[in-house]
Amino acid sequence: MYPTLQLPIVRSLAGETVHVDNLELHQQNKIIPLEVLSTPIFDEFGKIVYAIAAFIDITERKQAQKLLTDYNSILEQQVAERTLELQQEIAERKQAEQALIESETRFRLLAEATFEAIAITEKGILLDSNQACAEMFSYDLSEVIGMHIMDFTAPEYREEVMQKILSGDEVQYRSMLSLLDSESVELIH
Repeated sequence: MYPTLQLPIVRSLAGETVHVDNLELHQQNKIIPLEVLSTPIFDEFGKIVYAIAAFIDITERKQAQKLLTDYNSILEQQVAERTLELQQEIAERKQAEQALIESETRFRLLAEATFEAIAITEKGILLDSNQACAEMFSYDLSEVIGMHIMDFTAPEYREEVMQKILSGDEVQYRSMLSLLDSESVELIH
């Protein structure tokens, strides 16, 4: 209930132009929200003679506002949930990256500590190698990275080695490797 002195028409009779949208018309089974525009009317001497009030049914506007508020609430909840999921994914990814860095560091230390030649290849190209591998072929470590495995394979074994690489078979076989100083070494793959 509006206090009498706060009613738009009463305020306009006191000289105020009023615009409110918080009035309600109560009927038997429903409440109708209203927007009210009220203004004083003056005579030629500037004296208020009466006031005019216009009432507008804003039911649809209020329903739309409620719907929008509900949608915003749902959207905020979904954004908060997704943000939490993303934060968890990022934390997990950072942990995985850190674990990978630690694993790579352990592998690198182990590979460098061994006297055995270790090389990582993809489609025959050396992606990584330890110092023992480079020294076995009489190269610097920086020189072997990027070379093709066939660069080290003796010519008479190249076709057989290439077939084994392309087949993807994980069977053991022997070949000869050519070293930079023209020597050869037998290799068991």
